[in-house]
Order: sequence, then structure tokens, then C-alpha cells
Amino acid sequence: SMGPLYTQDVADIKGALAQIWQLQRYILSSQR
Repeated sequence: SMGPLYTQDVADIKGALAQIWQLQRYILSSQR
């Protein structure tokens, strides 16, 4: 059954993706 554990996993993944997004955007903006 996919319950709270699944929801927590999704939250963690979204948080990690958000950090990667910010880092990538920072790198791209600093290259110009």
C-alpha cells in the first residue's frame, strides 16, 4: 500500500529537485 511513506518520498524528491534546479540555474547564470 502506498500511503504516508510514498507521500514523504515524493516530498523528499521534490526538495532534491528544487535544490538541483537552483544550483543549475546559478551555474548557468554565472557562466554568462
